[in-house]
Amino acid sequence: MKDLEEKWHHRWRSGVADRKFFSQRNKLYTAIRQVATAKRITEEKAAVALDKAREALKKSVDWSQKNAPTLVESVVACSSGA
Repeated sequence: MKDLEEKWHHRWRSGVADRKFFSQRNKLYTAIRQVATAKRITEEKAAVALDKAREALKKSVDWSQKNAPTLVESVVACSSGA
């Protein structure tokens, strides 16, 4: 998604389904960047940390994107890192 945005900007998501996909997944991508910045880790490690937190909470990916700020807070508050 990041590569598509850098290369094509909004042109790659011209259809309704593409715009919806982008809107939903962009929330997760933003959360990944926030965790990476706050914990001074790579985006890959931040993604793993968020996914582990989601699994520990027994929540779905859908829940994660709808509640991204809550998930970010829980990961950033955790002192153990990714």
